[in-house]
Amino acid sequence: DYADHSFRFLKNFCLDRAEGGVYWSVSYDGKPVDRTKHTYNQAFAVYALSSYYDASGQPEALGLAYDLFDQIEHSFRSLDGYGEAYDASFHPISNDKLSEHGVMAERTMNTLLHLLEAYTELYRVDHAPRVAKTLRHLLDVFESHVFHSEKKRLEVFFDNDWKSLLDLHSYGHDIEASWLIDRCTEMLGDLEYQKRMEPLTRMLAEQVY
Repeated sequence: DYADHSFRFLKNFCLDRAEGGVYWSVSYDGKPVDRTKHTYNQAFAVYALSSYYDASGQPEALGLAYDLFDQIEHSFRSLDGYGEAYDASFHPISNDKLSEHGVMAERTMNTLLHLLEAYTELYRVDHAPRVAKTLRHLLDVFESHVFHSEKKRLEVFFDNDWKSLLDLHSYGHDIEASWLIDRCTEMLGDLEYQKRMEPLTRMLAEQVY
């Protein structure tokens, strides 16, 4: 019952029916408070809708998850990653919501990690080839731009060219990433990617310990 209520609220009030995507926040009675479209919270909506579809079997939830997937891939994706913050009409704005420590990041590990998490769940419940292809792209980005092999960690904040902006080690995200990346390759059933990513995830976990 609680999940049904949450789905109705998300569907009726959090989705921007005119422009697409989900708002950053709404009031308790469904009025938009912050119309920002952030890749981070679009990802969590995909995750929620996919899980709700798995629990309820409601095809509408899966359809809305794919609507958001398509919106992310159309509006937020670049050749080698994803942007962060956009206004209601999907024009880039300052990423103040996921930046900190005096830097203003154009790309973040955190957003990328939760896209991987959300798309893994979407793939788990429906196994669409286009989602699998996108997951492999995300794994490639983690391997080539986010993982620092010498420091044995994920970098956190980046400029648009993937230059790290801060010497910061986020232990919580690293141990989370070691699990989420392994889970992604397991869901894909892709032995090549499992072989490529396992040394990375083992290194992350061992470095945290």
